[in-house]
Parts: sequence; structure tokens; C-alpha cells
Amino acid sequence: MKLFIKLFRHFAFGFMPLYAISANDAAAYIIQFKDAVKELAGGPMRSYLKEMIGYEKCEGESALIGGGFQPNLSAGRRTALASVTNRYTYDQLASTDASVLAAHLLTPNDTGTFQRTQVLPQQIDIGCWKEQAEKSFLALPDPTSRELRNLMQGYWTKEDLSVMDALFAATTTRVTGTAATPTTTASVSMPATQVMDDFSLATIDYKVFSAVKKRFLKQYQSGADIFAVFGPDTWEALVNNSGDRLLNQDYVDSASYFMDGKLPKCMGVVPVVHPLFENSTLLGDLLGAGEQGLIGAFTEDGLTWAEFMSMTSLMAIDSPEFKGQSVALVKEFANACRNDDNLVVNGAVVA
Repeated sequence: MKLFIKLFRHFAFGFMPLYAISANDAAAYIIQFKDAVKELAGGPMRSYLKEMIGYEKCEGESALIGGGFQPNLSAGRRTALASVTNRYTYDQLASTDASVLAAHLLTPNDTGTFQRTQVLPQQIDIGCWKEQAEKSFLALPDPTSRELRNLMQGYWTKEDLSVMDALFAATTTRVTGTAATPTTTASVSMPATQVMDDFSLATIDYKVFSAVKKRFLKQYQSGADIFAVFGPDTWEALVNNSGDRLLNQDYVDSASYFMDGKLPKCMGVVPVVHPLFENSTLLGDLLGAGEQGLIGAFTEDGLTWAEFMSMTSLMAIDSPEFKGQSVALVKEFANACRNDDNLVVNGAVVA
């Protein structure tokens, strides 16, 4: 008789679940979901792309991220180095006005140039909607559940794509005015000097590391960690074509390296393998005609993760606010930008 009543209610009133969850149970699930998301967000399964670049906490509808700065140089030295000053050609500081100097953190004795890159926040989110508190939905508060891990993987993929968009963007928006509060912006193209010729899967080998390193050395970057990211197919070809000149270490599972700070290097470059760098479905326009994968190299100062609102999570079970649906959401407002073109190197691989 009880079963009949439950079935009658379910079919007569489609919005009613077959079983009810008490308010106490719902509150417990909500707290557990927040804790599970927080645990996974800081766990070894997370993506490390955004942790290899700079970080700034931002406010407002947009932010300006500082980039390359050239210290005081004599006229002769400045002329001699003119060929490598691309990142310093924006926001010229010709004025000695105190407010302008203060805005750029310069002392009265400093002369130089400074650039700022405009970054806008984007909403990065994932969600799970159910018509009722189904069993699979109630597994989400468990950090070991497959459902939550799959959900978070989608979240990290969106973060990674944001970093990749900044890394391979053809242009970036830069401030070109010299006022203390500049508003004039201009679209600046990625310098051709920072784009390597395409590599072939059939011949790519260890020399790609020296090709990457050379471009950073020309920018006086000899002390910072240089990360070079490859796709799995490219990495396999690189190892196979390099023979005994390249140690066949497992750089794919490199979470432990990033946690203890001991980064493996090949010819002074830290190799990182990431499956997105060959995913033609998700990369869209980032892959050019005939290109099978991408190669991106950068230092921490070349890219910035701009966080406008940190990660938040929400779980509502059979909530009237969501028309009786059960909802689990994770979101943040953030974006990545390339704030120094000369600290980034791009490349591609063709079949």
C-alpha cells in the first residue's frame, strides 16, 4: 500500500521525488560538497598550467597587468639594445611629473619604458542539474566519486584553455598612454621573433629545447624557469627522435615535481606534457592549417592569471529557487593574459 502511494504521487505530481531528503540531510550534503570541491581544487589531480604563471588579485570590470620594464640606460646602450626592446615600446615615460613616476613605481632617477596589458574577467564554471536528488547527484559530495572528479576535470580544462588562449593569442590589448590613469589602448601583435618555424613530427628532436632557450637568452632571461609545453604525440616523437641524447623520463606525471619545487630540465628548459596541446576539437582557431599540435614556452613573468572572484561552490537539493531541481555549481571569475610578449615563445607541429 505504501509503495502504491509513493508511485501514485510520483506519476500524478511529476515534480515529486520517489524519496524525500530531510532538511538536515540536505544541509549536510551541501557542506560536504563544498569541502569535497575545496579538497580536489588543492589536490594533485588539479591542472598545473595556471600555477606556472604569475598571479594577481584584481577588482572591477577590467584590470591592467604590468609587463616588461627597462631600467635606466645610457643613450649609447639604449641605442645598442634597440633591437630587443619590443616589450618596452608601450607607455613611454618621457615625463618627470611626480604623479606619473609614482604610478609606475619609479624613483626620480629612473628612466625607462613600461607596458600594461588589459585583461577582462570571464566566468569559468561547471554545473550538474538533476530533476531530483538522484543517487548519482548525491555522490557529488564525495571527493573520491567519479561524478565529482569528472565534473572538476571539466572545470580545470576551462582554466587551461584560458591560459592557452593567452599563450597563443595573435594580439593583446595594451595601454599606450603615459598619463597616471591611462585609458587609451591599442591592439599589439605577437612579435614574429617569438614565433618559431613549424616542427615536423617525423624529425622533431632535442634541438627544440635549444631553439626555445635561445629566444629567452636574447631577452636576458637566464635565471627564471622556462616551461615548454608539448602534446603527448609531440613528446613521443621528440623522445623517439632524440635517441640517447634525451633521457626518457616521465614528465607527464610531474605533479610531484611542482609540489616539491624540483623541476626536471632538458638543456635548461622544463618540459611539460599536456593533452590539450593536440586537441583539435577544443583548440578551435588556435590550430592553423595543417598543424597537428602546439608548442608553447614561457616564464612566470610572461603570463598572468588574473583572479577577479575566487572559486565558489553551490549545492541546492530539490530547491524551489531552481524550480524543484537539484543543482551543483562551481564557478570563478578569472582570466589569463600575456603581459610580456618577449617572455613567451610559440610554435607548432605538423605531420
